[in-house]
Amino acid sequence: MSGRTDPTADRGPSRLYAELSREHLALDRACRSVLNSSADMFRTAKYAFFTATLAFTTYLIEIAGVEPLIAMTFAALLIAGPEAVESWLISVGEIQAQTDEGTDE
Repeated sequence: MSGRTDPTADRGPSRLYAELSREHLALDRACRSVLNSSADMFRTAKYAFFTATLAFTTYLIEIAGVEPLIAMTFAALLIAGPEAVESWLISVGEIQAQTDEGTDE
């Protein structure tokens, strides 16, 4: 025991895990209060929507004859929507957590 601390203690998987866990809890808190659902259900619906968007984009390019650039731009806009909602929900959950911490004192 030299009294030295591990230089990797403040980085690495544990820090990443803590941040991802905090973000998931904030998303879950907001989903339960705003959407009356869990974060897992929200993310499942989000990824199902992404899959449908990619299938529709493939249809537009292969069958409907839409220019690939236009179809991919349309897909990017559709995918940006749920990502923006998730970011908003995480911020709502973090605000709720801060409010809850303030009332506990």
